[in-house]
Amino acid sequence: IQNSTTLQNFRQDLLYCISVVSLVVPALREHSEDIPTFLDYFVNIFVENDGMNYRHFPVETQNYLRNYHWPGNVNELKNMVQQLLLFGKNQEVSLEEVKKLIASGAQKNNCGGFEIPVDMTLREAREQFERFYLESVLKRVDGSVTKLAKISGMERTHLYRKLKALGISPK
Repeated sequence: IQNSTTLQNFRQDLLYCISVVSLVVPALREHSEDIPTFLDYFVNIFVENDGMNYRHFPVETQNYLRNYHWPGNVNELKNMVQQLLLFGKNQEVSLEEVKKLIASGAQKNNCGGFEIPVDMTLREAREQFERFYLESVLKRVDGSVTKLAKISGMERTHLYRKLKALGISPK
């Protein structure tokens, strides 16, 4: 075990060594040819890690996304994929579904059909969002609290307390 002073010195030395190289990461819109690769990556991550259902992005949908401006960069794409997997019903992500999601996000403060309230306290808004999120995911996983816990990243005991506090019945 190293003492913290040695470790701190090492980190400072490492910082000096790597600060010689400067990386510029272009915006997603500047390398839109990578959109299909990012789509596959995010879909696989959400399916494998969060237990979401797999959905396929057909070529026309991928092409539409390649021509989108991406003001939120890669994070916007990731969030979009997550919402499409979480709230979509069909095996295939339709072009209309993507257009609707983009339009709803561009026209109002919106999160997958949930309008973000800005006229209440943060605590009230958070509670409202938590209720919407947990009810939506519960519906998607047919009431399975085990799957809800995995997707939400919450321990089941804490999740049961949260559901009870929000007045949500898992059945």
